[in-house]
Amino acid sequence: MGDRMQRCVECKGEKLEKRLHEHSLEVAGHPFHALVEAETCTDCGAAYFTAGAIRRVELLVCRTLSRLSPCEGAVLRYMRKALGWRAVDLAKQLGVQPETVSRWENDRQKVDRSTFAVVAGMIEDRLADPAERVKIEDILAAAAAAQEQRRKNVIELGQISVEDAA
Repeated sequence: MGDRMQRCVECKGEKLEKRLHEHSLEVAGHPFHALVEAETCTDCGAAYFTAGAIRRVELLVCRTLSRLSPCEGAVLRYMRKALGWRAVDLAKQLGVQPETVSRWENDRQKVDRSTFAVVAGMIEDRLADPAERVKIEDILAAAAAAQEQRRKNVIELGQISVEDAA
């Protein structure tokens, strides 16, 4: 059977089938409801959602929040967690100090729109078809490496012959 549950954790029933169940959550004062497929016990009705299904719901909530909400700290925190990142990971991706992420998430410093847009883009990457995925994280890492190279003011030109110098 692979990853499918074989019996109910609640009543030990052995007949489980896929059914749609409502999954509700609230983020930054915004309520969300989604119908999500779950393994459901036919005896007691207990529903078991897969981690992948819940992760997709969380990413869809992030997408909606990024379009509805101002750049709120609680929304940024939820988006970061939906990406599966610690604050230090997000800070590294954005080229800021972890303390800056903390200030944003705790509303001690306003989240600028460009930062919010970049994180929203990361959410869109996760929702995209894997074959079409751009991975903003890779773009940011390349930009950070280029910036570090410029900061060091060292640019590798390769071997230059005497003829090239003439």
